[in-house]
Amino acid sequence: MLYVSDSPRALIEECKLISGQVFCVLQFEHLPVIEEDLNCITLGIEPHHAIRNNPEMHKIKDFWNNFYGKEYPKFQLITSNLHKVFIREDNNNSSVYDFSSLLCDKLLFGDNQIDAIFYPSIANNGAWRNYAIQPDQIFKAYEVKKAVLFQLTENNSFKWIDGGIVENDESISWGQEVSLDSPVGVGISRVDINDPELYIHPFKK
Repeated sequence: MLYVSDSPRALIEECKLISGQVFCVLQFEHLPVIEEDLNCITLGIEPHHAIRNNPEMHKIKDFWNNFYGKEYPKFQLITSNLHKVFIREDNNNSSVYDFSSLLCDKLLFGDNQIDAIFYPSIANNGAWRNYAIQPDQIFKAYEVKKAVLFQLTENNSFKWIDGGIVENDESISWGQEVSLDSPVGVGISRVDINDPELYIHPFKK
């Protein structure tokens, strides 16, 4: 399984990085011309909340609304409860990871023809989101373009060390003045997570 995050900040908890550690971040970019994009579903996220400024996400909301009709509130309730399960408090996150792993296994390796799952980051309490992607599928729509070496500082900031361009033969040309493109961060506001009227609240970072 290939796990990709929508922000490099998610790596601190996801990979249990410690101060002084050097790590490499790869940036995937959408191909300019594709025959078929990734077939992706969301678990515990409504895209028009997570990516609220994208008109395409609102089209998805409208589609779901029309598809489910009067049952749409039930779909929202399921999404809300899945979200709470993904980011619930757990001493070691083991049961949460077991749950998410089971879901991914059933959805990605069944007969669903699903390439990827978009879900809240458990390690970050939903502040960022992850994609679980079948590794043989990502390259039909994405390519790796940049590689950047960082060192984690004591205040959890990223100290730039080196940058590289990923060539067509997948080699990396280091020593380049490149940096990662900054994503627009959205996530969970630390409010009452049990409030049924508010379960995911986007904000710009």
